[in-house]
Parts: sequence; structure tokens; C-alpha cells
Amino acid sequence: MKVIALFGSLIAVPLLVTEASDWLPSLARWLTRRAARALPPEFHERYIEEWSGELDALPGGKLTQLAFALRVCTHAPSTGCVLRGTPARLGMKNVLDPLLASVFLLLAAPAMLVIALAIRLTSHGPAIYRDRRLGRDGQEFTFLKFRTMRSVLMTAAPEPIRADNTSGPSAPPGHELRMTKVGHLLRQSALDELPQLFNVLIGSMSLVGPRPHRASATARDDTNARRRMLVKPGLTGLCQISGRSTLSTDETTQLDIGYVEAWSLALDLRILASTAPAILRSIALQRPPSQWHSKR
Repeated sequence: MKVIALFGSLIAVPLLVTEASDWLPSLARWLTRRAARALPPEFHERYIEEWSGELDALPGGKLTQLAFALRVCTHAPSTGCVLRGTPARLGMKNVLDPLLASVFLLLAAPAMLVIALAIRLTSHGPAIYRDRRLGRDGQEFTFLKFRTMRSVLMTAAPEPIRADNTSGPSAPPGHELRMTKVGHLLRQSALDELPQLFNVLIGSMSLVGPRPHRASATARDDTNARRRMLVKPGLTGLCQISGRSTLSTDETTQLDIGYVEAWSLALDLRILASTAPAILRSIALQRPPSQWHSKR
């Protein structure tokens, strides 16, 4: 498939100055159909239709369509590997996720009740913050977490997202003013993410996987985003045990894609076992906030 992509690049070189040729869109469609052959047969029609729709919706000219088709060809083999292993490799994961989420919910229920009461008693607004995120195959779902900011200010802007696409503790400058006392502690300890166990229980998330992104922050033609969304987003993942807020956007993207392409049950178990120690290390490195704001 990479040979085809290289062949397409060589053809495009003489046409870089002009887009006068009417057959460039046809070449782009032919390349996407060829790329679909790297996928399991049951996914052919679905991805051909999806890629054709994205070609039609792309802004720009014919060369933009060709560039998109070449990217599809380049990533099709790895996408095919993930899809080909989905029924067998992810079957056990789909069974274990709700079972383990139920156990964790039972164990965490007392702490979640205390947290919810603390949020309600120390600031105005609901205890749970809801947001719309992208799940597997780009399907939107309602993402849950404990509210960590003042509800009056949250109506003006959503909660900030760290480099690993989760909320705080390292929020952008200015967001500390919006954070409550309880919220700061929740973000340091990652306990604000506990309500996502309900997302795992109903099947919109997994215990381990790439963090879910907002639709507004995901470009339509972002090939890396589509590769991340081949699996369900997770409550924890490689980003959470590899530095959390200290990672750059490029580093988190590579970790997410690496997880998708190298997934195994053993990898999930290692990530789950490493999550608590990683959070404890993060807490130990956190400095106390410069000031507390008791005003509601």
C-alpha cells in the first residue's frame, strides 16, 4: 500500500504547479478504493463510503483531495491490522470492562458520595459535569466527571483540558481562578474522573484506551483522530501513566496511536496496575496552589 502511495506521489509531482487536469479527483477515488483492500472485506463498503464523503467535503482544490487519498493509503495497513483483530482481540475486553467497572463502582461508591456532597456544600451547581465527546467511530456520547469549577463561570466556557485531553491539575493560566478548593484536590488525585465508570458500564467508554476528544477540537480530515477512534476511549491509558499534563500534543497523539495498534489484554492490565502509582507520583510533584479562593 505504501508503494501505491509513493506511486501516487510521483504522478502528482508534475502537477504541483497546476490543477488543470480533470482526472485528479478520479485518481483520488481510485486510491481510496485501493486502500480499502487493506481492510477486512466486511469493512470495504463502509470505509469507501466514508472516505468518499470526506473527499467531497474537503475544502480546497484537486490536489487537496489527492493528498488526502495518499494519507489514507499510507495508514490503511495499520488500520486494517486493528480492524482485522477487533472481533477476537476485543471480545474479552468488551466483557471485562463492564464487570470490572461494576466492581470499581461498588468499591468507590462511598468515596463518590462524599465527593458529591463536598462539591454541593462548597460551591453552587451540580456535582456532575457533563460534556459531549467523541467515542469509537466518531460517535458522540455524554462524558461524565465531577465538577471542579464554579458553575457560573462554566456557563461561559467549558472545563479546561490538559495536554493528555483530561481536566487539570495543570490547567492553563487563568483557570485556577475558576477552580474550587475541592476541585483542585480532585484534579490532583484524578478522582474527578470516577463518574466515567458509569460511561464504561453503559459501553460508551472502556477502562483503558485513548482519552475522548471534543468534536470541536477534532478536525474532520485528521487521520490520527480517526485512528484513535478505532477503539473506545478510556478512563485511563498510556498518557495517564506516562506523564499526564507534562506531555506535548504530539507525544499524546503518538501514545494513543501506539496503544491502538499494539493493544493486548496484557497491555491493558499493565496500564491499570500502573495508573494508581502514576497518580501518586503526580501528586507528589504538584506544588500547592498560589492562593485559595473561598468566594463562591
